[in-house]
Amino acid sequence: MQTLRDRFIAGMARAATTVNVVTTDGPAGRAGVTVSAMSSVSADGEAPTLLVCVHHLAPAAAIILANGCFVVNLLRDDQSYISDTFAGRFKRTGPDGAAGDKFACTAWEVMSSGAPRVQHPLVAFDCTVQSATRVGTHHVFIGEVLETHLPAPGTALLYANRAYSAPSRLLTRERPPGPIASAAVVSGSTRIGCLSTFGPWLLPAILRSLEDAASPQTGPQTGPQSRPVNLDLYEGDQRHLLELLREGTIDLAFLYDLDMVPGITRLPIADLPPYVLLPDGDPLADLAEI
Repeated sequence: MQTLRDRFIAGMARAATTVNVVTTDGPAGRAGVTVSAMSSVSADGEAPTLLVCVHHLAPAAAIILANGCFVVNLLRDDQSYISDTFAGRFKRTGPDGAAGDKFACTAWEVMSSGAPRVQHPLVAFDCTVQSATRVGTHHVFIGEVLETHLPAPGTALLYANRAYSAPSRLLTRERPPGPIASAAVVSGSTRIGCLSTFGPWLLPAILRSLEDAASPQTGPQTGPQSRPVNLDLYEGDQRHLLELLREGTIDLAFLYDLDMVPGITRLPIADLPPYVLLPDGDPLADLAEI
């Protein structure tokens, strides 16, 4: 029989939350940790306030308390690798085998509090610690916001059902003009990933083909209305795109058939033999094979 705690954890796992990396720097040193418990408290008062919850065993908790400041980095939907790094899922090691620097996973900028923010997050809140309360296993930090960094708009990385995901607009139905007033136009988005090495060569032709297929037909319409397709494009390396596929962040990807993870359906579309590109005059260029 499940305990109340077990049912509570199972229930909260169904709640979709943003993924945030909380970072700090100061006299006690630099630290960071991935958290999902982040929320606005109030936009009013002397300054806006927000809260984050950090487990008391996380090394970052004591360092945030000592430094008195932190930055909440709300991650974009293509930054799950930053989350995994600060959650300890990606183990970084130095040349001597010691634990590596988690901050090496991406580029950083320093905010006015002295704490670092991800260079290109979805949004970042620079805070000083207004209060800290231990509740159960977690420290609840109330942060007074000094500055909000708002880069270009994007899509938030979400966590729900113990997996990463990204928000998407629900399919919408509209009444089209004309005699087919009862027909519906269904629109949505297809999320496509492509290796950055051949994306510039492959994607333009695919986009042109889809535009041609979706173009309105001439003459009187006797069938259903055309269904526009919105494409969200993602470029990255093989590991990153496989991760996005596994998490459900993208619907399909154009990849090499290498190091594939279980559970992904593959459909070969081209046979691309490997080749070696050499400069003119290289001695190896005269060999039949290398």
